[in-house]
Amino acid sequence: MPVLRPRALLVTCLLHCSVAVASGWSQAAPPSASEAAAPAATVDSQTEDDLLRPATITDESGPGDSVVPREEEPPSRNPFEEGLETPRVEDTSAPASLTLRGFYFQRADVMVSRRASDDASTAQPYFPGLVDVNLDFRPQDSIRAYAVGRLVYDPLSPELSTPRVSLDRFWLYFGLFDQVFVMVGRQYIKWGSSRVWNTTDFMRTPNPDPLGVFDARQGVDMVKVNIPFESLRANLWVLATGALEEAPGGDGKLSDVRYGGAVRAEIALGTSELIATAAFLERRRPRYGLDYSLGLGILDFNAEVALVHDSETRLWRDTPEGFVERRLEGPHLQVSGGVSANFRLGDLHLAVARLEGFYNQLGDDNRRLLTWLQSTGDYRPLFLGRTYGLAQFSVTRRSVYEPSLTLTAMGNLGDPSFLGRLDLGFVRRNVNIAGYIEAPFGPRGGEFRFRPDPAVVAEFPATDLDLLRVGMSLRVML
Repeated sequence: MPVLRPRALLVTCLLHCSVAVASGWSQAAPPSASEAAAPAATVDSQTEDDLLRPATITDESGPGDSVVPREEEPPSRNPFEEGLETPRVEDTSAPASLTLRGFYFQRADVMVSRRASDDASTAQPYFPGLVDVNLDFRPQDSIRAYAVGRLVYDPLSPELSTPRVSLDRFWLYFGLFDQVFVMVGRQYIKWGSSRVWNTTDFMRTPNPDPLGVFDARQGVDMVKVNIPFESLRANLWVLATGALEEAPGGDGKLSDVRYGGAVRAEIALGTSELIATAAFLERRRPRYGLDYSLGLGILDFNAEVALVHDSETRLWRDTPEGFVERRLEGPHLQVSGGVSANFRLGDLHLAVARLEGFYNQLGDDNRRLLTWLQSTGDYRPLFLGRTYGLAQFSVTRRSVYEPSLTLTAMGNLGDPSFLGRLDLGFVRRNVNIAGYIEAPFGPRGGEFRFRPDPAVVAEFPATDLDLLRVGMSLRVML
């Protein structure tokens, strides 16, 4: 072996170093012009909608880290020719992601009323706040877990001055063979095409504030199975529910589980949709419903029909001997429907006009009955009388970021008493600001201008007469 002198050894080392440096520079060469022009996955290349979405925590680790991409994978080989080598399988599943998001909702209301004691006007403020925190986990495309925790607080309310924490939604979604889709847990559900009176919304109690900007009702505990029929443009839904109920007497003890369920079929027919529903609940007769909606040009029509044999609350009637519980004989109808017109006002504004009506065969127009139902706890807002009506007109610009205006008049036509309301709102990125002012009108003692009748219940507590309510709300997406 030849012996290298020090000078020759130094030259040899320098040559090896230069080769290594050149190789490193070639591997870290700058991108080509086409690569430099491609958008990077940064905030600058995202759309405005992407900026409003919450941050996503992505887990990109897993067995697929060392897998060769499909376009670079060498031809497959027979494992028996390679000493029983196990072939590599490419992992094509999407990386698991966990999304944390939520929103903050704050209201500030002032109720102006006339005191029953001295007929003086008084103002009562309210300041309810609500925070929802959502966790959304998607380990696979066909599996999703979702949870919503809610905190409610109002420093001016005796009931809510101590913060309340509840579980609003908590469900698991998965698919079976890409044919059946299942959702298990507490979930949000709303049925019906009407704006206010959803007679076929059998799974929930009616919304006590249908004109509000936020529905604070919690989800329903259920198992929901969806079977789509894409060729028929139809869906079949099967639901099973269960809820713990308090024992009779109101002592707060949980007695047993009250089970229920529903079957719902919907099909699209051109520009219309037909939905049939059957709902079942322990200690109640079955309920059946039809919901039909149709679009014709600028007009949208809808109708809901519910066939019921009983009521969730007790029904009463006024007799010469006093108030007695009312027994239902045979089926009774609850029907709602309406028509909406969408049209342009000039080049920048859009307008929507809507008329809606409700016929309730379970209702009663006897004004004396209102005081009695308030005393027994069987009063349900907007379901007391037999006939109701709504007229609504909304104007907004063609951009969602421009202010909108909505004028609403709603009333119990058989009472008669009414409510007028004006809503204003606008959106700025992830902030939604809304304000309203509403006032009841009509004769005193009606549903919207309630004042108890001492001739019906002498010991009924004095109730102030509502004159005006004004407020605003702020909703911030987190």
